[in-house]
Amino acid sequence: MTTPTEADWLTDDGGTPDSGIDWSAVLDALAHAERRAVLAALRRESTERVSVDELAAAVRDGPDDDGATIRLQHVHLPKLAEASLTEPVDEAGRVAPASLGLSLPEWMLTVDGEAEAQSATTARTDHHSGTADADDD
Repeated sequence: MTTPTEADWLTDDGGTPDSGIDWSAVLDALAHAERRAVLAALRRESTERVSVDELAAAVRDGPDDDGATIRLQHVHLPKLAEASLTEPVDEAGRVAPASLGLSLPEWMLTVDGEAEAQSATTARTDHHSGTADADDD
């Protein structure tokens, strides 16, 4: 499998059928917000292996979400590995991003609401700093 470069993401020929990438599996894996959050957390660690428990803490939905580790082990991490976005979990219960997972553009990993929250924060900052958007008039 050929891993796309940053330039490939900006051209029409990136990810052609001969690249060996199963784009259906990649897009299916990225369709779930928890899987995007896991991949984003792994990318922050670069190529270091991270324990499943550490990843579960990153995606846990509140302090009472005891199922995060189970969801990762039995659903999300196998799906990410199947799509070649992560390495399989090793015997020590640690996982690392695969080269394809590291090469995806950041916008593909945006977790639901992040873009809107970032946009709203930027708008509030601009408004309070004295710069006005056309919508503010």
